[in-house]
Amino acid sequence: MRTWKKMLAVLGVLALTLALPMLASASERSLSTTFVGNNNQDGIMFDIVAKSDIDLIRLDTNLVNSGVTYNIEIYYKEGTHVGFEQNAGVWTLVGSAEVNSGGLGNPTPIPIGLSSITLLTGQTGALYITAVPTGYLSTLIGYSDGTAIGNVFAEDENLQILEGTGMEHSFSWNRFSPRVFNGTIFYNDNSEPETYELLVYADAGGTVSTAGGTYEAGDLIEITATADAGYHFVGWFVSSAVVIPGLDDSTNPLVFEMPATDVWVTALFAEDVIPTPDPDPDPEPTPDPVQPVNPGIPPTGDAAALGTILVGIIGILSLYAAMDHRRRNK
Repeated sequence: MRTWKKMLAVLGVLALTLALPMLASASERSLSTTFVGNNNQDGIMFDIVAKSDIDLIRLDTNLVNSGVTYNIEIYYKEGTHVGFEQNAGVWTLVGSAEVNSGGLGNPTPIPIGLSSITLLTGQTGALYITAVPTGYLSTLIGYSDGTAIGNVFAEDENLQILEGTGMEHSFSWNRFSPRVFNGTIFYNDNSEPETYELLVYADAGGTVSTAGGTYEAGDLIEITATADAGYHFVGWFVSSAVVIPGLDDSTNPLVFEMPATDVWVTALFAEDVIPTPDPDPDPEPTPDPVQPVNPGIPPTGDAAALGTILVGIIGILSLYAAMDHRRRNK
């Protein structure tokens, strides 16, 4: 049993470690506009509207010159960008990074984290993505012609991306609208409760009532183990990043509340041991052997001593009788 538990512990940690990247991105969403790029300039401002509570993560954009290193800056402000295109003081620099362009029409990931940007349902925010011109590079970011500034160009159930304004660097009076941001915005949807993964397995010799699934913290979990013929249930191996209150790994079914972390459960079974039957479970006791009496063998020990005493007594009595007989005959 200890060997099984050690093996399962190692495998459990490995499985959860490998699953972490997938689990961490389980709530990640993305919304793309287009990469047609029929126009370009140093940067573009545009509004986004949250249809549910979201956190931004990062974005891809459309860079014109393939294989060229760009210095990209991203700015953010609450509310619309309209009327604030040249007002640098109301914008916050989120970050800057050097980026190797993938070329026009190809999404280029921008390594600037946007996790500081949170929008609640119905809230509007504005993004300004711009590249710092260097030398001959004067038009750097590809975008598309729009229909009307503020129109919704792309949306999903959580986010809208509106048509915006093309800009020379930086916060220049020279701007062009309507223009459509070319790219993808990645975000987390916070409107759904956070869920966690339950993975359930059976050791050789039995089955379990569920393979697991996705649950919210506090959900009641019940798992039943059923042993195959010739096997019996031994217990549970439970792997979790936290201690699960009230969990008893020897009971069947296993019942616990889902914690705020992923859980791995394995049912353990062992093969039945069949005892060897006793051929005579209640034998009759064997009597002690009776020693035969042999008169030819003289007695020894205490018996011999007793015989000597008796002979002496008989001799004394005989002598006394003879003396009495003589006295009477005188």
